[in-house]
Amino acid sequence: MGNVSVGFGGVLRGSHFRPNPLKLGAVSTTLTPNNADAGGADSAHAESGKNNKTAMVTTAIGFIARFGLAVVWLVSGWQKLADPVTTKQSVAAYELFSRDVSDLIGTALPVVEIALGVMLLAGIFLRATAAVSGVIFAVFIAGIISAWARGLTIDCGCFGGGGYNANVTAWTYLSEILRDLVFAAGAAWVVKWPFKKWALYVQLYIAAM
Repeated sequence: MGNVSVGFGGVLRGSHFRPNPLKLGAVSTTLTPNNADAGGADSAHAESGKNNKTAMVTTAIGFIARFGLAVVWLVSGWQKLADPVTTKQSVAAYELFSRDVSDLIGTALPVVEIALGVMLLAGIFLRATAAVSGVIFAVFIAGIISAWARGLTIDCGCFGGGGYNANVTAWTYLSEILRDLVFAAGAAWVVKWPFKKWALYVQLYIAAM
């Protein structure tokens, strides 16, 4: 009896089937890369999904940090500007500067805060604005710690008001420090990962091209 070809990679010789190792090897070699490609695609897809989630979280926090700080500066600056006498007294209550210097700080600070709020809101020089904000919050924290360490009982005046207050306790100072630390962390986030959407400087850059 002659040889009879078999389509799945062998030869039927008489009553015995003899596999063709070359063909079987070719089939095996062909399947292996396909399996590897499928596994690589799944891994890449999973990694892409993870990166997308991370980007979404980063963007959300950047949005909250940028516009949250803008609101903080606009509210605090406006409240200080609405009562300039009390603002100057609040600065003087820290007993760190002369009367003239305290009055100068009390006059300039509300304007600076409102300017920072507008710049964050509009997205103008986001990183630089956030960096300046972080420095100011650090100064506020240092001032509160200084007043606490020297035994003063004053309201920080961060959102208007301020001055001597007999009802101030250690918890008052601690809560104010923690609050400003949160604001400083938000400023640091904007420096590192600024939310650039609706940023005025980006629009001006595109228009100039």
